[in-house]
Amino acid sequence: MDQALFDEHLSRAISSPSSYERFECAWKAFNVLFDADATSEDDKEGKLFRDAARRIEPDAAAIFNHISLHSLVSIEPIFEEKRWRRAGVKDTRRHREVRDRLKQVGTRPATGEDLRALVDLLNVIRCNLVHGLKTPDRPRDQEVLDASAPILLTVVQAAHAYQVKRGRDSA
Repeated sequence: MDQALFDEHLSRAISSPSSYERFECAWKAFNVLFDADATSEDDKEGKLFRDAARRIEPDAAAIFNHISLHSLVSIEPIFEEKRWRRAGVKDTRRHREVRDRLKQVGTRPATGEDLRALVDLLNVIRCNLVHGLKTPDRPRDQEVLDASAPILLTVVQAAHAYQVKRGRDSA
């Protein structure tokens, strides 16, 4: 892993006044963090992100203690814009299921399944930014990015802590 590049992206993700840039830089930091894990051209970022979530599942409760889900679970459902553009399907079922699951966090202990659900939602947001129609200029898109950028940053920081610990443990 290129630690200097990771640190640069992470620093920008923390300090940027723009939630669009915070989200984008946190995702770039994640890419640098797990670039070595991409063993073939077929690896997708979403798969790598879910694999990273599985690794940090034991820390799910601690991660959920450091984030506020209220904004993310309060917004109107998110759909996969790429699918909508290609097939005209505006399916919000996935987000509604995740939102309903995440609304329960706090009334019960957070689980690895909650973390995986959250990561899947963050990946949909990322895909909408890269492949869809999300921009930092529209109020709805800004609302989604404001709600999700700090959560993505926390997940990436937890994944980094895991990598650092793994490196220490294998040394």
